[in-house]
Amino acid sequence: MPAPQRLTTVVLLGGLASLGVPAPARAQRVVPLPLNQPVARALQGALGPGDSLSTGTIDGIVRDEKGEPVARVVVTAIGATTVFAVTDERGHYELTSLAPGNYVLRAHSSGYLAPKARVLDVRASVRSAVSFSIRHADAPPTILAAGLGGGVAPVEGRAAGG
Repeated sequence: MPAPQRLTTVVLLGGLASLGVPAPARAQRVVPLPLNQPVARALQGALGPGDSLSTGTIDGIVRDEKGEPVARVVVTAIGATTVFAVTDERGHYELTSLAPGNYVLRAHSSGYLAPKARVLDVRASVRSAVSFSIRHADAPPTILAAGLGGGVAPVEGRAAGG
C-alpha cells in the first residue's frame, strides 16, 4: 500500500486555489473560491467526494483465528467523535470523517470474543489501516442479571451470609 499523500493548497491572487500533491508531474486542480465564504469552507466545497482538509479515515479488515474474513462485525471508534461501521462480506470496514485526535477502536460480534481495544492517533487528511483478529467463542456468553429486592441469592451452592 503506498504511503498516504497530503493534499496541499496554495491560494493564488484573484481568488483561485491550487489543490494537489507536491510532486513532479502530478495533476493539480485550480478552482475559483467564492468571495463570500471563508477560505477553509470554500476549499472544502471545492474538494471531490472523499477528500478532506481536516478529518482522517480508518479502515481495515477483521479476520477470524483461521485468517478468514468475518462479516457483520461492528467496529467502533470513540474519541473526539464516536462512529461505527459494520464489516462487509470481505471483512472490510471504513470509518470516515474523523476529527483529529486519539480514538479507542473496538471490534465486536455475537459468537466471537472481542479482541483488546486499540488506541490510534487520527491525523487530518491521513488514512490509517487497523485490522483485527477475533476468535470464535467456545461457549455461549454468560448472561448477568441484577435486580432490586429484599433477598440475597445463594452463591456457588452456599447459603447467603454463610
